[in-house]
Amino acid sequence: MVVPAVVLGVGMQVLFVRLGIASSDSQARGAAAAALGTLGESAQGAAPQLAELLADSESEARAAASAALGKLGEHAKGA
Repeated sequence: MVVPAVVLGVGMQVLFVRLGIASSDSQARGAAAAALGTLGESAQGAAPQLAELLADSESEARAAASAALGKLGEHAKGA
């Protein structure tokens, strides 16, 4: 069953996207990081996972994590 993201609360969206960061697929990790960057302050709890992704073996995932942390700005402090 596919649930449209609009139906999900932002907290659930963040949870699903955070699960994507742990994926074995590098494209999924990068896409998850990029999605977190668009969620703003709501995604601040994922900042530590994004910081860990900066050491990913794939450059695309690292770049997406860096961009997402940049978009989180002050909300990423301490990650």
